[in-house]
Amino acid sequence: NSHLLKISLLFTAYISLGWGMLLAFLIIGMVFNNLFKDGFYPITSCHALWIICGPIGHSANSLIQLSRYVRDFEFLDQLTVSGNSSVFLEIFRENVIAASFLASLLIWSFGIFWIFVCATSSLRNYFNSSESETTKPIFNTSYWSIIFPLATMTFATYQLTIVTDFMFLYVLSWIFTLIVLGLSLLVHARTIYAVIFTASEFWRFYSD
Repeated sequence: NSHLLKISLLFTAYISLGWGMLLAFLIIGMVFNNLFKDGFYPITSCHALWIICGPIGHSANSLIQLSRYVRDFEFLDQLTVSGNSSVFLEIFRENVIAASFLASLLIWSFGIFWIFVCATSSLRNYFNSSESETTKPIFNTSYWSIIFPLATMTFATYQLTIVTDFMFLYVLSWIFTLIVLGLSLLVHARTIYAVIFTASEFWRFYSD
């Protein structure tokens, strides 16, 4: 039955997302522990903090999309299953949207906090670094670790906008979109420039 297959795929999606979120938050806990013990990351790896925004944004985005998918399961009203299964599926559809929304909102809120942590770390290292050869900011491909994770937070914010229709989320979605687009163009241009005109300094970062 195609309807039962859809339900099975939905349950599988929630289970696999739960596994991924568990692993992601274990890593986030390790990063938090390092921050408390050693402080902000050094200039050579400070952008690595942005990677955490990836699983955060992806989890929030996936939860909302799955809940919207459940909302479209109109066939559950006509689906005939024996025993308590029909009652369970009806309760599941009625409650999963609210539960997924609240969970995604909590995760998204943590993502906003983490963006603040990442931006603080990157700006602090950039402006506090000296002009010596060993500590001055050198462009490298780690700057790309800002783009893709921030894009997942943009997708999650847009999904929240669709569900809530809140104006401030709509504005925030556009702000994130413009930031990601601007940073992407800047990092693209800077990467090409570094490879062509400052190749020795660019590749020396990876050999040191």
